[in-house]
Amino acid sequence: MSEERDVELLADIARLLKKYGPEPFEKLAQKFKEGRLVENLLSILEASARVSHQSRTCLGKKRSPVNKKDGVTELLQRIEKDDPEKANVLKELHQSLVGKLILPTLRDIRHFAEDNGLKPIKATGREKAILPLLRDLAAIPSDRISHMLSSVPHSGAEGERTLEGWAGVILGARNKDTSE
Repeated sequence: MSEERDVELLADIARLLKKYGPEPFEKLAQKFKEGRLVENLLSILEASARVSHQSRTCLGKKRSPVNKKDGVTELLQRIEKDDPEKANVLKELHQSLVGKLILPTLRDIRHFAEDNGLKPIKATGREKAILPLLRDLAAIPSDRISHMLSSVPHSGAEGERTLEGWAGVILGARNKDTSE
């Protein structure tokens, strides 16, 4: 790794420290000291490098579609090993997203990510946006995720933004005009 890349990596770490504060880093360091994360981290780094190499060699080839449900299941199982509380929060979030109880549109998911300082959602469909959102949230402490979600309206409060809600507004306006 060149010195310039080392500096870039340290700058990224500093940004993460600023974003999350010192507590998650202290907890992570403790887990490293106890040896619980070393094997997981090594396998993640090796897998990431493999995927990166494969994506560079297969740029011209059509990739097979990834089963997003399995990706979510795998993500939640991996998190559950180290942080069952966070896994439960993310499972509930996943169920609410799939059921469109919260963030019922792709636009809503994108705004949520943007408003909470998460990575931009580049997916072209709502269903495809769920896994990247969950992956990004997985890097955040569960109490912060819960705090983020506390401000998200549920489908009852969000009803006016749905097609049914707009139909009610339009028909309600017509009914007012005809009753006057």
